[in-house]
Amino acid sequence: MKRVSAIGVATALLIGAAPAVTQTASADSAVVLPTIPAHSALRTLLSASAARHPAGKAERRAAVGRGDITGDGVGDLVTVQSGSNRIDVHAGVLGGSRAFTTSTAVGTTGADRTWIGQGDLTGDGNRDLATLSTDGTMRISVHSGTYNGTSTFNPEFTWATGWGAGSLFTLVDFVGKDPNNPTELDGLADILFRYSGDNSYYLYINEGLNANGVPQLANAGALLNSMQAVTSVSIADVTNDGFPDLYMTFTDGSARLLDIFAEQDSSGAWHEKWYVLQATGATSADVHTLVDVTGDGQPDLVTRVKATGELHCTAHAPVWNPGAPSTLFDPAREQLLSSGWNGYRLVA
Repeated sequence: MKRVSAIGVATALLIGAAPAVTQTASADSAVVLPTIPAHSALRTLLSASAARHPAGKAERRAAVGRGDITGDGVGDLVTVQSGSNRIDVHAGVLGGSRAFTTSTAVGTTGADRTWIGQGDLTGDGNRDLATLSTDGTMRISVHSGTYNGTSTFNPEFTWATGWGAGSLFTLVDFVGKDPNNPTELDGLADILFRYSGDNSYYLYINEGLNANGVPQLANAGALLNSMQAVTSVSIADVTNDGFPDLYMTFTDGSARLLDIFAEQDSSGAWHEKWYVLQATGATSADVHTLVDVTGDGQPDLVTRVKATGELHCTAHAPVWNPGAPSTLFDPAREQLLSSGWNGYRLVA
């Protein structure tokens, strides 16, 4: 694994050898689905004999897909207002209809920011903020440890440059930093993103803080090839197997799930599988995120339709049924949480 400092990310993106892109159409659609390269970090995970049933999977499942900033153990959303560029935290409330209706200003950001994300980058149990500028600069605002308005986050600092060729950024504890036990999550948010140079989806593993308190990254390489048809990515364990799944929307309007540990063959090897959750209409929403809204410990699907300004929630099914994947986030369970969300240019 190539280790880089945060400031060395740009160089790693530019000089890293890009794997060959394999384009494979799905059987049910003309859309090109991402594929796992032969030497991907995901192949390493799939070949690990203990990967499917790691210890403490319930605790890990609870952590994945949850963005808690207020300190109450309930997932929250972060927005950047259009015009003022004010950053607001919208507090989650378990039970559905009242979720994210109470907002608190926690600061402002630059008009040049094109992305905002939340995740525990420092390992202290609190969600930090990261933003990306049009010039490819990524900045971090570390959580102070206390949810208290504009004092919630410490002043931002430049973390890394050279991210301009990236998109579809996600902050999530995807793997642990121990190469001998990568499925044992470590509580540190890693970075996953699409690189425009080869349309592959890369993983940079958070290896913890250096002596100056800055998170250090290790380039684990491309997880997936052929990401050009993907329009959004959200990551959480929705199949209850103790490992994060990848929820993606595509240019054909579909929403699909990549289950890394979907099937086991007679030799004991695990194989990934794509599932169609929604055949059409998924891209009517411009924001898709997975967070527990209902309080059952399962990540629900929260979407924002910018045209109408509506925020919706579709509750997770009581159980994951791989034989009927469309029931996972059944549109019949979708409910309107609130309106007025078209005033936010960024939502995470």
